[in-house]
Amino acid sequence: MKNDNIIHVNNKVDPADDIEVINTELALSDLDTCERAIHRVQKKAKGGDKDAKAELAALEKMPATAGKTPACCAR
Repeated sequence: MKNDNIIHVNNKVDPADDIEVINTELALSDLDTCERAIHRVQKKAKGGDKDAKAELAALEKMPATAGKTPACCAR
């Protein structure tokens, strides 16, 4: 689709590059959500909340929060 009234962010149309950018943005957003959840749950877990401890353990096992590269970002 060529339309001079529509400006692409990279000034070119490249679907493969576009999906890579979108996937990276989604992965970073997910990581941010997990990090905020960890901070929120840590306080409750330190207070002895069993559910919070279980949630914290699950969050810490996620690849991105465990220091591993998520599959969508691996090259």
